[in-house]
Amino acid sequence: MSLVLVFVRSCLLLSLALLAASASAQPPRTASAGLETPALRPPPREAPAPTLESRVDRPLEPWTAHALTVDAVGIVFGAYDLRIDLGLSRFVGVALMPGWRRRDGLHGPSFGVALEAWPLGRGLDGLALGIEAQVAWLPAEPDRGLFSVAGYAGYRHVWRGIVAGIGVGVRHERGIGDASQGLARRLSPLVSVWLGWGLDA
Repeated sequence: MSLVLVFVRSCLLLSLALLAASASAQPPRTASAGLETPALRPPPREAPAPTLESRVDRPLEPWTAHALTVDAVGIVFGAYDLRIDLGLSRFVGVALMPGWRRRDGLHGPSFGVALEAWPLGRGLDGLALGIEAQVAWLPAEPDRGLFSVAGYAGYRHVWRGIVAGIGVGVRHERGIGDASQGLARRLSPLVSVWLGWGLDA
C-alpha cells in the first residue's frame, strides 16, 4: 500500500512540474489595443516647427498708377482742365494739368502741376493729400495773368479702370500784373469732382 501512495505522490509532483514548465515557456500576453497602458504606447510625434521663411518679399497687389481725368465742377466754372496723374510710387504721385481758363469774358491757356501723397498705398485709388500750383494767361489789351496755389484732400475710387472722386480744399489766387488784380480772387474754396480712366502699375 505504501508503494502505491509513493507512486501516486510521484505522479502528482511530476504533473505539477510539467505544468509549471509549460506555463513559463509561453510568451506573455500583450494587452489589447484598446487597453494599452500609457507606458506601452509609442510617444506622440511632435508637430513640425513653423518655417521661418519671410513673407515680406511677396509681390504686392496692383495699384493704380496712371489716370486721365477731368474736373466736372471746374467745367461749370470755366476751368477746362485735363488732369494727367503719374504715380512715382504707390504712396506718391504728380499730376500735370494743361487746360483752358475762362474769366470775365476773357479766356486763354492754363497749366498746373500737383504733388500728391497717397497714405493708403493703393496709388490713385484711395485717400489723397495734395498741393497744386497753376498759372493762366488771358490775352487781352493789356494781357492778363493769374497764378494760384491750393491745398486739398480728396478720395478717389477706381472700379474696373473707371476713376471717380471728390476733393475739397482752399485756393489762393493773385493776379500777374496790375491789370490782372481785378480778376484775382484772393482766397476761395476749392471743390473738385474727378471723372476719368485709370490704369494699374
